[in-house]
Amino acid sequence: MILAGSTFVLLAFALEIGLSLAGYGKLVIYSPDYDLYWKPKPNQDAYTKIGRHPVRVNSHGTRGAEFEAVKPEGTFRIICLGDSRTFGWGLAEEDTYSKRLENLLRAEVSSDRRVEVINAGVNAWSYPQMLTYMKKHGLAYQPDLVIMDGANLWTEFTEDQPENFRRSFLRKVRLKNLVRRSAVYHYVVEVRLKRYYEEYRTKAIATDARPDEAEIEQKEREILASLEGTMESMSRLLDAHGSQLILLHTPREDEDTSRANNYIKTIEQRVADRTGCIFLDLTASFQAHGGPLFQKADPVHPNAEGNAIVAAELLEAVNRLSKFDSFRSAPR
Repeated sequence: MILAGSTFVLLAFALEIGLSLAGYGKLVIYSPDYDLYWKPKPNQDAYTKIGRHPVRVNSHGTRGAEFEAVKPEGTFRIICLGDSRTFGWGLAEEDTYSKRLENLLRAEVSSDRRVEVINAGVNAWSYPQMLTYMKKHGLAYQPDLVIMDGANLWTEFTEDQPENFRRSFLRKVRLKNLVRRSAVYHYVVEVRLKRYYEEYRTKAIATDARPDEAEIEQKEREILASLEGTMESMSRLLDAHGSQLILLHTPREDEDTSRANNYIKTIEQRVADRTGCIFLDLTASFQAHGGPLFQKADPVHPNAEGNAIVAAELLEAVNRLSKFDSFRSAPR
């Protein structure tokens, strides 16, 4: 038994080393957070799940270069909020729309001016989590502009969750962090089993067990209706602190058939009409492009070219802002 056990441990160790050398493991680690539930652990170097692109998380827990908590004089600061599409799923940092936008805007201003774009996107975050982030952290960075892109629609990570739910979830975050450090976990669970599940899930679900379509639509409407208040709260919060909000709608590849996305666009437009924030819908820009704009076999996450379109459209929107025009032309 000792020999068998030792052999198993040795083989597991060899497999871990082999998969590490093959590029698996070292995924982003998340810190449990009582208010936000999870956020990227500060000061870490990791890799994206797909594409194996380097990820640098700075001391503030956001992807990208270090920045000063107190905004330096002569700086126009933008915070990008969102889920994995903003964080840069499968993308190098230079290919994310936030980094592209920063480079484009820096070319618009003189050498004595500085533009900073903070990528505060976090994988699987919901709209309520983004609102909490701005209250607890983002406002302290004194953003001139906040861009809020898409989010996880079906989670309940709100500020009014009971204590037992929070504590239970934080334990799960800690547990998952342990296994996410393993190359074996990355390969077996995040790669092999994920592919198996996607290929065979329709065979595993009985037809008569599927929810009624009308029930699904009603549930979607209830969830999305609650998000309208979250978006409006975000707009009014930023306005009270002298910051402006852009509600960014980045389409999915199946935008025409996505009922939820159409609801979201209607909500975003209503919030913009009521609060005076900007609603920027990129659906037409994506549909006008001939080439592939999404990750392979992934209708949700734009690829590098898709992110370039997002950045170009945001550049035009920012250039139209009187606040940015005043910043660009003001004497030092």
